[in-house]
Amino acid sequence: MKFMKFAAFVALMFGSTGLYALPALQLGGDSTLTYPNGDPVWTYDLTEESWMVSAGTFDLLAFATDAAWKPGDTRYAYLVAAAVPNPGDIGDSFDLTISNNGLSQTAPIVSGYGNPPLQDVDDINDSSLSPHGIYDTYFEIYEFVFDEAGPIYDLQPGEDGQGSGYSEVFSITVNSLLDDVSGVHFDLFTVNGGQWDYTDAAPDNDLVYKVAPFSHDAEYEKVPEPGILALFSAGLIGLVLARKRIV
Repeated sequence: MKFMKFAAFVALMFGSTGLYALPALQLGGDSTLTYPNGDPVWTYDLTEESWMVSAGTFDLLAFATDAAWKPGDTRYAYLVAAAVPNPGDIGDSFDLTISNNGLSQTAPIVSGYGNPPLQDVDDINDSSLSPHGIYDTYFEIYEFVFDEAGPIYDLQPGEDGQGSGYSEVFSITVNSLLDDVSGVHFDLFTVNGGQWDYTDAAPDNDLVYKVAPFSHDAEYEKVPEPGILALFSAGLIGLVLARKRIV
């Protein structure tokens, strides 16, 4: 009886703080950021279960808990940027500028076509990076270190999980996209051993350790920004008025 009471107390304590509700890895947008007209910069698409942004320059949030690595592993992680939709086996489908003080280098460490990382060949283990309607496609992978410790929370709307962890902010500018690329999808993963030897091209069915779940990833969509739409509308109105004066 005492054990049952203790178990109920523990469940209540951890359930109220949401510590165990936090995914090991998360990507998403800051829902408090807005354009000058009040529209949100980031929105959450319930159908796609993903954070969406259409601004050409934006900040992408990355969260992690200690569960993202095995004990003793260094806190390396890997940000994947992938072309949407599938453009075929075409390199340089998009051009990004990514800034973060934890990046090992500003250029991608790996790029290619397929389901990243290409070395991971385990399509059965749920911890591997799944295609989830995005891959195969052109992709780039950026290596960074989670070096900002502090409180984090569940990025998915409606979830109240919170606890201690690590966070990083990536400042991203989309410089260009191919005509048949409608956006850039972002994923996040860690590897067994902490840091990935990406120079080793040998197949490895035990490479990926943790990934950000579908409901905690992000995507840039190539659509006109509210400011651009307003400017375009103003231009159309000006043309109409000018035409009326001429007539």
